[in-house]
Amino acid sequence: MDDVTAQYPVAMAAPLDDQLMTDMLEINLDDVEEYAGSMGMSITTADNFFAIRAKPGKTEAVQTALEARLDYVRKSFEQYLPLPREKANAGKVLTIGDYVFLIILGKDDVEDLDTYDFSADVSAVETQINTYFNQ
Repeated sequence: MDDVTAQYPVAMAAPLDDQLMTDMLEINLDDVEEYAGSMGMSITTADNFFAIRAKPGKTEAVQTALEARLDYVRKSFEQYLPLPREKANAGKVLTIGDYVFLIILGKDDVEDLDTYDFSADVSAVETQINTYFNQ
């Protein structure tokens, strides 16, 4: 988590905690071994980065919840600011074994949104995450 957020910081970050897990993500804490992450608490940021290790047999429930969060963030920026909208549209839920990640990250100092590719930022994060599982 720290390696990724050093390169792609979450703006106005609030750490993922039990209350956010249950109230916002609607994830049953009994389905989770461990979790980490943060989300941007400003109405002008789409930044979300979560890593959740599901208990065996509960991966699909966690994945479904993070996909719902991604969809919610995308919809919340459909008619709003272009930069967070583009970040959200490039966002991804990544599942590796019992680990599920929500990646809505990218550079904030983009000069030309018409040419910048936020999916490249998400791919870079995905590649970085994969290195920890392929050691």
